[in-house]
Amino acid sequence: PPWLAGALSQFSAEWLRLSAPLQAARLKRTLHLSAAMLALGAAMSLYLRGILTQYRVGWESTFLDAAQVHGLLSLLFAPAMALLRMPGFTLEQVQALQAPMAAPGGSGALWVHLYAATLLLLVIVPRLLLAALAWRREKRLAATFPVDLAHPYFSRLCAGLTPDAAACLWVRPYSYRVNDTLRGNLAEIARRLLGEQAGLVLEASTDYGADIAAAVAPAGALCAALFPLSATPEPENHGEFLDQLKRAGAVVALVDESGYLERLGSQAAGRAAERAALWRQFCARHETPMALVNLADPQRHPEDIEALLTQRQAVR
Repeated sequence: PPWLAGALSQFSAEWLRLSAPLQAARLKRTLHLSAAMLALGAAMSLYLRGILTQYRVGWESTFLDAAQVHGLLSLLFAPAMALLRMPGFTLEQVQALQAPMAAPGGSGALWVHLYAATLLLLVIVPRLLLAALAWRREKRLAATFPVDLAHPYFSRLCAGLTPDAAACLWVRPYSYRVNDTLRGNLAEIARRLLGEQAGLVLEASTDYGADIAAAVAPAGALCAALFPLSATPEPENHGEFLDQLKRAGAVVALVDESGYLERLGSQAAGRAAERAALWRQFCARHETPMALVNLADPQRHPEDIEALLTQRQAVR
């Protein structure tokens, strides 16, 4: 069903965002362990193959002479020779290995030991240490998984738990009459926005162009200006109404599309989207969070309610 697909999509996006550091630590641990095991397997294969195979050592180069090869090998195997006290090799030994002068059947055991020791010191041990650090970070992140308590779910869950600060939506309509049916649906939106214990206080509508009537805000209330989508937002009227409300405290805007959609009929989708975009721009200019709602179907636009609840933390 579409609602389930939407819920799963939203959950996946939230999970990826919250678990990204933990998943990154797990990925790093896996990559470091894989690199260490690859190097360990390469070293072990040298020894296992050497049981039934005789390694013959030699070298040739168009551009390098014996002294340069000796210098490069001394640099490459310096950690193994210094830290593990492994025997080194002289310039004469390197010259003796140069093809076609290399003596047939020369033992390659020393070079196998040097290669294995170098892999141990430069790859296996560092990668295991990095894997251990990534594992430690992974355990710490798993034990302290980040939970955003400002998320709408937790805000609704905690709303109204304290009796002295019960959540309430204080609605101030502008040039909009709300009948009993719409009032009931508005109360449902208040509960979706503020929690199941949320109340609703609906003031009388302010007439178009009139000054806002004085009113005392309920304790702990969130003030919401209510506009019809059919109205064209005007700075000198709707904007002044918002500004007057904001002088008394934080405000959010609810724009109801129900009447506009009913009036437009089949042409509703495109024109309603254009009008909603106009209202969003208008509210953004007035620095007021806005949600598009449908008082005839309060279950519509859940994403707007979620976004408004998230922004509410910033306007309290």
